[in-house]
Amino acid sequence: MGLRCLPLHPRHQAGQTEGSTIHFPTPRRWGGLRLAGTRDLPLVARQAQLDSYIDLIVRHDLSDGSQRRTRSLKDWMRAYAASVSTCTTLDSINRSLTARQGIQPAATTARTYRDTLASMWMIDPVPGWMPTENELARATAADKHQMCDPALAARLLGIGTAHLLGVGHPIVRTPIGQPRRTRMLGFLFESLVTQSVQVYADLCQADVRHLRTKGGRQEIDLIVEGPDGRVVAIEVKTAAAPRPGDTRHLLWLRERLGDRLADAVVITTGRDAYRDTDSIAVVPASLLGP
Repeated sequence: MGLRCLPLHPRHQAGQTEGSTIHFPTPRRWGGLRLAGTRDLPLVARQAQLDSYIDLIVRHDLSDGSQRRTRSLKDWMRAYAASVSTCTTLDSINRSLTARQGIQPAATTARTYRDTLASMWMIDPVPGWMPTENELARATAADKHQMCDPALAARLLGIGTAHLLGVGHPIVRTPIGQPRRTRMLGFLFESLVTQSVQVYADLCQADVRHLRTKGGRQEIDLIVEGPDGRVVAIEVKTAAAPRPGDTRHLLWLRERLGDRLADAVVITTGRDAYRDTDSIAVVPASLLGP
């Protein structure tokens, strides 16, 4: 019997999970699907292990041993981490280094960093979905940037729970009731969901892509395409339930694809699973599975 090599990416109509928004794992516990053994470590030990993993890559696997190149590579990884869950161009990532550090690596050096990190699965960009039919002729092929684990991105950026949420408060809320750094929280949460979906899609022999039309007029976070060509469209929201307008791009895609769209889903941080009035599935992230 032959062997099949898989990449190791690191129910009812309504119901509830036992957890809730407040109990959903906080950012310091995100990740760990590929970095085995880190998820349940105490905070200090977890940070030390993540730092050691990053340094191992930078100092031993990619660097030529010079202190300057080591620093340059780590700075580039931070700039990439700041771009997770976006389609920022490689040139823009490089320019952000100039703004922060005053030094911009050559384009060829940046491409070497990107390609080598990708070959090691340190970064794991999600390709743009390009249907073979003409129903979405304006779709773009640009990758959406992702690291192998959102915990690595957060650590590279020095972001912890207090930076994103406010200590001791429900997800997305600060002591005065206003969001704190919700943009970065959204990017990291999407990265976490993407990591999980990739793992489960591999088991189902499905491909994971994202959809963005030219100019960003329509965007859908994840497109899971099965061997039969049918797709599941997924939007990721850092809210307990979708807000008005959150499903408009899913409805737009349903109109374009018809029966080829097997399902449309919104992944949330909440506890309730149900279908809304447009038959869009609303699913807590804690219920994700193959």
